[in-house]
Amino acid sequence: MIRVTDEADPAVFGESGVFAVGRNLDWIQLSGETGSVASGASVDVTVTLDATGLADGVYAANLDVDHNGGAKATVPVAFTVSDGTAVEDALPARVTLLGAHPNPFNPQTVIGFALPSDMAAALKVYSAEGKLVRTLLTGRQLAGRHRVLWDGRDDAGRTASSGVYLYRLVTAEGALSGKVALLK
Repeated sequence: MIRVTDEADPAVFGESGVFAVGRNLDWIQLSGETGSVASGASVDVTVTLDATGLADGVYAANLDVDHNGGAKATVPVAFTVSDGTAVEDALPARVTLLGAHPNPFNPQTVIGFALPSDMAAALKVYSAEGKLVRTLLTGRQLAGRHRVLWDGRDDAGRTASSGVYLYRLVTAEGALSGKVALLK
């Protein structure tokens, strides 16, 4: 089953066939095959984000995929709505880390960065002890500004404990890092 939960209140959701869609989450729609998937098989699911009628802001949700293999898989989904009247800044001269907002945070924060050209990038979160907590992004990214949601969970879907975390952006130009505090 795929369940969509509201990032602001994960306990809020409603059932809709095989998909559970959270209250006030009309902006996210799932379509594709429903039902069971045989072991070793796959199924395509299309996620559509619709900003029609939404106020400016960041909208975030989790796609929780339940399966027989153990812990559920959680895929964070976020996008920003703006009225389109703001003029986008020119591309930066170099890779830039734009910080995490809010900071401190609970339960989620958005980490921003900007790239001067299309390039491979990896954004990861580490504990204060240097242990990898979450890989947020890997692969080729387009030039421009990017915002990536961290939902305060590790790669296994477990809620991270309160504390200071290091987020690190690695590209061919080098590595940049910042700190973010998770408060509960």
